[in-house]
This record gives sequence, structure tokens and C-alpha cells, in this order.
Amino acid sequence: MRVVAFLLLIGGVAAGVIWPWIQMNWMGDPIGELTLYERNSGWQDITIVLSIAENPVRMRFEARTLPDGKLPPINIPIAVRIRDADGPLVAAIINLPAKGRETGPEGGLISGVSSPVFRVQKTGEHVLTAAFAPNPNDGNITKPDLASVKVTFIANAAEPDETHKVPAAVAVLFGVYLLFRTRKRKKRKEKPEDMKWGRGD
Repeated sequence: MRVVAFLLLIGGVAAGVIWPWIQMNWMGDPIGELTLYERNSGWQDITIVLSIAENPVRMRFEARTLPDGKLPPINIPIAVRIRDADGPLVAAIINLPAKGRETGPEGGLISGVSSPVFRVQKTGEHVLTAAFAPNPNDGNITKPDLASVKVTFIANAAEPDETHKVPAAVAVLFGVYLLFRTRKRKKRKEKPEDMKWGRGD
């Protein structure tokens, strides 16, 4: 029973956490890394040529912090929007996790916890714009100490699949339940029987 419980736990975690992480970070073909933000010049619009043949396309964001810089206590939200000649295609908020981050004397890298995926509707130039989004939990740090923010475009990326998350969660919960039942049963078996006192027949 314990083996089944551990298999359910491992399978659930792999399907719900590890596989989506692999999809976001390793699947697809990088086609360009561009700088969206620099401390001295601020945010700038970037233009990239994308083709329908590269669908679906993922945008992966990464920031470099300044040495010994100050960051908000929880995250750094960034509003991004990409458009083609016909209008907007994607509008999203990217959160850069800052909780517990130590910038240190050499700074560090922060990767976005989400990577928007979209489909190119028309081959040609696409414009990406970005800016710091309102942050109610900024800790009075309205301008995080970031040296730069870069975006990498990934062609032929894996599209997010939410259908496996519910079965993965059920597998984890059932695995925890079986493990708890197994441990409880084991303790009951190990409990010594009460001593019987008195004269035998």
C-alpha cells in the first residue's frame, strides 16, 4: 500500500509541477533574445518579425537585479502587450518573484513565473511593449532595482494544458490519504497488548 501511495505522490507531482516546468523552460526553439528594460534608459518598445510557421510562440522573461538592490517584498509585476499590424494579440501581467531574494554584491537573475503563449495571425513585424504594473504590495519600493529585463521568444513552444492538473491534484491527495492510513495502521499493529493480571484457570 505504501508503494502505491508513493507512486501516486510522485506521479501527481511530476504531472502537475515538473512537466509544466519542463514545457516552459526546455521545449521549443529560441528565435531571439531582446532587451526590454535597462536602468538608465527605462522601458523601450521592441520589434520582432514572427512567422505563422513558428506557432505557437512563447515569451519567456528574465530580469537581472542591481548589486545590493532593493526589491518589493513579494513580487515585481510587469504589464506586457504584443501586437501586430491589425492590433493587440496578447495582454498579460508577468510576475517576477522577489520574496526572499537576496540581490548580493553581484546582483542576480529572476525568471518570470509565467510565460505567455500566443499564435501569430499574420507573418510580419510584431511590437512588444512593457512597463511596471501597479503593485499594492510594493513595500514603498515603486521602482525595483533592476539592471535589465530581457524577453526570449520561443518558436514551436508547447501550449499550456490545464486538463492534467485536476487528475494530478487528485493523485497527490489520494496518495497522501493512503500514506496516512498506512502509517496509522502500522502504529496500531505496533501497540502492545494490555497486560492481563490475575490467576489463571
